Amino acid sequence: MFDSELILRDDSTALTANEQSIASTVRSAGCAVIDLGETPVKGMSVVIVCPTLATGTSSTLDVKIQESDSMASGYKDLVTFDQITLAMTPCRRIRRFATTKRYIRHYATIGGSGTPDFKLTQILIGGEDWENTPGA
Repeated sequence: MFDSELILRDDSTALTANEQSIASTVRSAGCAVIDLGETPVKGMSVVIVCPTLATGTSSTLDVKIQESDSMASGYKDLVTFDQITLAMTPCRRIRRFATTKRYIRHYATIGGSGTPDFKLTQILIGGEDWENTPGA
């Protein structure tokens, strides 16, 4: 179970094009910046959940988590996930992180041809560790 305040990208829209969280903590098109204050000493986890088989030809998904002291600008890469390909879906990917910056957002890049679609992919923040597993 995830706290609704810790969802960078929910499953309300399909992930079919490059996107980043808008510069607001108010959710729009399923995305929002998260105001963390700062992370606990032990850090947190960020989880990408691709619950279904992606479509398209040679489809790829690259996701970064970025951090900033300002909600609207100044974001720098904090976590970069290994590329997810069509053949790897469905899947779940987890990385641990810690930051002293106040805000985090996601930045997703879609590649491939034939209308790449990573469906209802979610990007969630949690305090626990999970395993990277095939299947969501």
